[in-house]
Amino acid sequence: MELRDLIARAACADCEGAEYVGQKVVFEDGALHQMWEAYLTTSDAILAAMDAAGLVVVPRDPTEEMAKAGKNAFMPPTTFVSYTTSMAEAWTHMVSASPFAKKEVG
Repeated sequence: MELRDLIARAACADCEGAEYVGQKVVFEDGALHQMWEAYLTTSDAILAAMDAAGLVVVPRDPTEEMAKAGKNAFMPPTTFVSYTTSMAEAWTHMVSASPFAKKEVG
């Protein structure tokens, strides 16, 4: 499930027990949730505000892809590259490899 949908589902108090059919929330009686598009719009606004503030969402534990990206980007400290610079570069690559990277926004 995409981050956008996770946020929308959390905002939708009525969505407990509902299922997804395509991009819509469907209840047991087959009714579509009429407000689902509004929840998705709200979710998009939250994600855009986070992006504008320079914030990202990453998993609590790094995925295998994130760990590989960090390992590949990390350069042992030398006289030319500080430990802090090297770790920052590795972190940037790890965040970019997150399953919640920007590609899922909107």
